[in-house]
Amino acid sequence: MSAANTSSIAQVAPQKNEFQDCLQCRVVGTATFAGLGIYSFMQARRATPGSLWEKRIAVALGAGAYAADFFMGNH
Repeated sequence: MSAANTSSIAQVAPQKNEFQDCLQCRVVGTATFAGLGIYSFMQARRATPGSLWEKRIAVALGAGAYAADFFMGNH
């Protein structure tokens, strides 16, 4: 390799492959995950029929949806 080739390669800046969502996509995604979290927490209420494990699964899904909502909004 010649000196001219190595200097031109060194001058190329690395490209960022970071994906940016549009505002509408972020709003719809945030509303979807927030709604899923609220629905899951409502299904885990004490008055709702079901076993204790079903309620725990609903709470875990609700917490996961809220976490996804938080991380998607702060991405």
